[in-house]
Amino acid sequence: NAELKGRIITINKEHNFVVIDLGKQDGINIGNNFNVYRGQTLLGSVEIIQARDRIAAADIKDMKEGMSIEINDTVVKR
Repeated sequence: NAELKGRIITINKEHNFVVIDLGKQDGINIGNNFNVYRGQTLLGSVEIIQARDRIAAADIKDMKEGMSIEINDTVVKR
């Protein structure tokens, strides 16, 4: 089973959540956790709060000091 990978497509800094390009059709469920990377660098993690067919919204959980999530960053299911 290949690791499930997607990317950040929207960021809402005001409400501290992101939208990723994975959804229910990819097996995403509420409560799933993803690590967020830029290249090989771990930025932090997100937790799915809403899943639709092709996209899902996730709360930003743990961000490393001085890091911020950007569009096109990679998410990898934990």
